[in-house]
Amino acid sequence: MPYSCQSKNELFISKGYNSLSIYGSRYDLWTSKSKTFWIPAITSSSKGVVSPSSRNIQIDEQMKVENKDISKREDIKILVDRFYEKVKSDKLLGPVFSHVDWPHHLPIMYNFWSSMLLGDQTYSGNPLQKHLHLQIGREHFSRWLELFKETVNENFQGEIAEDAMKRADSIAGIFQYKMGLNT
Repeated sequence: MPYSCQSKNELFISKGYNSLSIYGSRYDLWTSKSKTFWIPAITSSSKGVVSPSSRNIQIDEQMKVENKDISKREDIKILVDRFYEKVKSDKLLGPVFSHVDWPHHLPIMYNFWSSMLLGDQTYSGNPLQKHLHLQIGREHFSRWLELFKETVNENFQGEIAEDAMKRADSIAGIFQYKMGLNT
């Protein structure tokens, strides 16, 4: 039977499972090799996958997530899903990508980033071509990079995570140059 604290922060505890709800966002308690840490929970909604980390929640230092490096396709999916949740709800980027068929697009992004970071060669295509028709400027690229790096840093740390951010910088630079936005 769950317990509840009557305040803005609610604590729910059930047999074998701990979850903390902070201002409506849920964090799950995980224990591994004598370490205990909180991780943002992913919940389903009628609008798809929702990640509390996409809501700019300030996490108390004691609750900070111990991040690992990106090492497998599942990590790529976490990165891509959480990043695009932020993009979809962003005031600047959301309208630009409102036409996207997300169930079709997300697997393409999993393949793109898996190819870039894990070398699995699952992506083929021309990502620049897909963006040329969009009405975007330098401010869109700056915001895209900000959200991408924020998502990487919230969820991962290590050599491949650093490589992901460097590659994002490179991609943004090349796209801006090719789109004539580097002036």
